[in-house]
Amino acid sequence: MAIETILAQTFQEVAKVPRSAEIEAGIVLAVLGFTMTFIILSILTVSIKLMSVAVTKYVKWKESRKKPVEVVEAAAEVPTAPAPTPVAPAAPAAELEVPPEIIAAAIAGVRAYMEEKLGKRKRRERIAPVNYWVLAWRLESGFNLNDLDYLAWNKSRKPRW
Repeated sequence: MAIETILAQTFQEVAKVPRSAEIEAGIVLAVLGFTMTFIILSILTVSIKLMSVAVTKYVKWKESRKKPVEVVEAAAEVPTAPAPTPVAPAAPAAELEVPPEIIAAAIAGVRAYMEEKLGKRKRRERIAPVNYWVLAWRLESGFNLNDLDYLAWNKSRKPRW
């Protein structure tokens, strides 16, 4: 009994810390935490900035080491022109007759293309848009639960002890 009472008294004496000491310790810890956070963040910021400067200098150094491509121009040979020979005027070529329907179709096609490229006309989609809700419903409705192999599905569940 005597040992228990002695231990209880010593623990009570050790546990008696004045409230002002607790407040001072809390303030010291708060200031220490703030300064350490500030120091760590400033070190990270400076190191990131130094790395970016180093990378920029390295890239510039790599670009300066590239050999410039030399453009070599070949000496232009002056062709000697033969003496002009008199040419008889040629007969006019037979003109191809294009029906006005083909011309109108070409103009309409070019106009539709230009309107589409300039954004005045919406693009026509060749494939109808997919309604994913309906697609999921159709997939699930065609799913047979009897096809499930429980052992194959359950292979990933291995005992880990």
